[in-house]
Amino acid sequence: MTGYYGELRADWTSEHTSSESWVLAVRRTESSLLAARWALHRAGILADQLDPESTLGHGGIQALRAWADDPTADRPAQRHVKAGHPLIVTVQDGRTTYTISVWPVRQPADEHPIGPPESITHRIGGLRAPLYVVAEDPWRQP
Repeated sequence: MTGYYGELRADWTSEHTSSESWVLAVRRTESSLLAARWALHRAGILADQLDPESTLGHGGIQALRAWADDPTADRPAQRHVKAGHPLIVTVQDGRTTYTISVWPVRQPADEHPIGPPESITHRIGGLRAPLYVVAEDPWRQP
């Protein structure tokens, strides 16, 4: 099973070569389309926060806004991450570099996003009336 992890990060560098990094937003999903749409949504929010007046932004912010506002951009981005490639978008604003990234993450097949269920209901077929049996999950880790 494959999931997708998205992250919005800000990296700041001072005049004296010291730097700091902050994770501003994260998203984990099992859908490549939702991961791509999250990246586009975050790009729009970031462009609006860096330059609220859409006509005043420099090239990087305008390009970010154009990508976020393109209604057809989600499908190519989805195909890119679904094929197993990371999607990385960066924009520079002064001394700060903002990076929006989405990449595939392999998950074990028995891993459940919410956690393993306590019990599983099985339907035993072939009987006149269906019979349901509640049993413990045999793959649950002790």
